[in-house]
Amino acid sequence: MESKIVMNDDVEQCNQQTKEIESSEKEIRKIFKDGQGILRLFPNYVCMGKEIQKGCKIQIGKTVERRLAYTGEEDEKIAGSKVCVSYESNRYFSFQQVINVLQEDLIGRELYERYRNWPIYGKLTNNEKKVEELGSAESERVLRQSVKNLKKPHCNYVLDKRNETNNFQYILLGLDPDSEMSEIKKIMDKSNGEIRSIAKWFRLYQMGRKSGWYIPEGVFYMSFEICWNSFVDVKGRKRASRKEEFFESFDWEKNTDVHFKKRCFRPPIIAGESKKYSEKWIAYGNKYMSAKELIIHPGEKAIIKDGAAYCCLVTQGYGKLGNYDVEMLFNPCIGKQSSDEFFVSENTAKEGVLIENFSKTEPLIMLKCFGPNHPDVLKG
Repeated sequence: MESKIVMNDDVEQCNQQTKEIESSEKEIRKIFKDGQGILRLFPNYVCMGKEIQKGCKIQIGKTVERRLAYTGEEDEKIAGSKVCVSYESNRYFSFQQVINVLQEDLIGRELYERYRNWPIYGKLTNNEKKVEELGSAESERVLRQSVKNLKKPHCNYVLDKRNETNNFQYILLGLDPDSEMSEIKKIMDKSNGEIRSIAKWFRLYQMGRKSGWYIPEGVFYMSFEICWNSFVDVKGRKRASRKEEFFESFDWEKNTDVHFKKRCFRPPIIAGESKKYSEKWIAYGNKYMSAKELIIHPGEKAIIKDGAAYCCLVTQGYGKLGNYDVEMLFNPCIGKQSSDEFFVSENTAKEGVLIENFSKTEPLIMLKCFGPNHPDVLKG
């Protein structure tokens, strides 16, 4: 008799969980329908490799990442992005949960069948440190982050409006072609893996505003602005000591390539323009990801079409994206909503999104980040 009571309790609990799941799925589909295939995302901040707790403030001089359209796939300790329910409520669903419910309706059949998730994410970085200070403290943490960087390809881009202080103007990228692996290993052994110890072999490039790089897997770099990461084809590797892992992931040929800039520098290239708008490819020439910068001129509106789903971030101005009001986020506040980060589903992108600029003097600027399947992306 006692076992039957337990069984009934289990059945009741299971039924309750099923009802909650069905209710969540209905709410997610309603949000998706009401937004006409566009979702508004909750700002996701990470400080020094850890998730920032609600109530914390962003301090100048510390590295703060904002992860865009992040599913949590790369690092389970860092929470993934969240989809907002409404402005009136702080309720939300995880971005991965929404993908699981909407599936190909959100990211398209090709990406869903291949990955079952959104295979890339963006990082917007606030770093006021000088170049010479990088790696001077917490060398173990810096080495660990460097190993992570080596394991996945990146695309970097220097923003314009957010870069008025000229702080984010350099990138450490690869090594001098005359450097030798044996010497690098010897010095890092002596310094207990401190990245700063091999700084004199780094190649330092100046990054002008609105310029970018494609950084292949296995290339060492440190940069200070926005980048898009891919964790495609880089999963399931065995752990090793950090120094061993660093050199195992290090591609010597790519890092010391004499023609590295020629092969990996990515100047903006016009994708389309009219009297109402202009659009440029800012990340391209690789098999992992791509990105565009879209500018809607003052007082104008345009229907913008794309061949794939994308995450977009408003970097200047205010206006409208489909049914949503949009605006650049001026004062980041941890734990509060914003109107600058969105995800546009594949079907909606293909049908076209009406984007309006409400300002009479300022352009409305958005960055649009795509996965590896945009049909029109430049090959290089």
